[in-house]
Amino acid sequence: LWMGTHAKGPSTIDSDDQQPLANWLAEHPDLAGESLIPLIDHDHNILNLPFLFKVLSVNKALSIQVHPHSNEAGMLHKADPKNYPDPNHKPEMAIALTPFELLCSFRPLAEISKNFQDIPELVELCHCSNVEKFQEQFKSGVSTDMLKNSLKACFAALMNQSSDSVQKQFDRLMERAKGSLMNNAEAVLGTVSVSLLSRLSSSYPGDVGCWAPFFFNHFTLQPGEAVFLGPGEPHAYLYGDCIECMACSDNTVRAGLTPKFKDIQTLCNMLTYRSVEVDKVKLIGKIDSQDSFLTVYDPPVKEFCVHKIEVKHIGEYNLLSLTVCSILLVVEGQASLASDKLASGFAALVPANLNVTLSVLQSPFIAFRAFCKQ
Repeated sequence: LWMGTHAKGPSTIDSDDQQPLANWLAEHPDLAGESLIPLIDHDHNILNLPFLFKVLSVNKALSIQVHPHSNEAGMLHKADPKNYPDPNHKPEMAIALTPFELLCSFRPLAEISKNFQDIPELVELCHCSNVEKFQEQFKSGVSTDMLKNSLKACFAALMNQSSDSVQKQFDRLMERAKGSLMNNAEAVLGTVSVSLLSRLSSSYPGDVGCWAPFFFNHFTLQPGEAVFLGPGEPHAYLYGDCIECMACSDNTVRAGLTPKFKDIQTLCNMLTYRSVEVDKVKLIGKIDSQDSFLTVYDPPVKEFCVHKIEVKHIGEYNLLSLTVCSILLVVEGQASLASDKLASGFAALVPANLNVTLSVLQSPFIAFRAFCKQ
């Protein structure tokens, strides 16, 4: 579900003429908000919001991907507009609605080192000489930049392997894991769950992305937890439902777990190779000091911010007035606004500088509200 003004999935105003949101905002700049008025394209009579608001429901692993910096996005779009349709960067944030499983960012180097020690098939795919250099440097405590270069060499070697080589080594790996290991739901190879490897291979046999968990953090966000994904951070969503908000762009560089276009060289060159603990990947929502029903998810970008509103009682609730328009999505409960009922799945545009009072009819009432930072 996309909500916003992006050309690939534009929202419309629920009226007789079903006017596109981008046109409606251009014709009502006072309701869009003063800071958004400079974004009006008068030649096409549109105002594109700086953010794109989504709901994702994932029941099969989505691609291993990364998003470019602004300058990289412009260059990719110019060189290959078919596969990179936007000149914009695409920082994004995901907020879990249900337990939400994902791969994200490179594991701590000690975990990657353990995987090389325990998984000879992984060493083969990454090339023994690359792995030996990484292990020597890791043990000797060389600079972070040197280790990043060695990590890149290992990862790039893996990602450029043929499908036949990938599947051959995967079959060898799983053959070693047979017996009691395969029957144990908690079994691991190195630091990676055997059940995860089996699921990925079942969905994408022969795909090099099946080896990605040996490099990337694998964890599950609980409802209300979030991650922020800046440029160059690898990730793949595996299972569950989430709210997603991002800069208004569809620029994605993919390299695994997908039948779509893959650009392995670009992805390998674009990655940060930043190794982090899982807790460092998460973005913490903060309860507003003036409103205990409001949780603020404030990423380090200007294009978007998200509020979670959770009202646990029947009665009136005053939305925070903003100087820019916002999109409100109801995910649970029911409320009324004037003569309209807002139930689960209902999305509404809240004009700028408007005082809105909701009458909560069914609790808990949970909604998410996306907007451009004021």
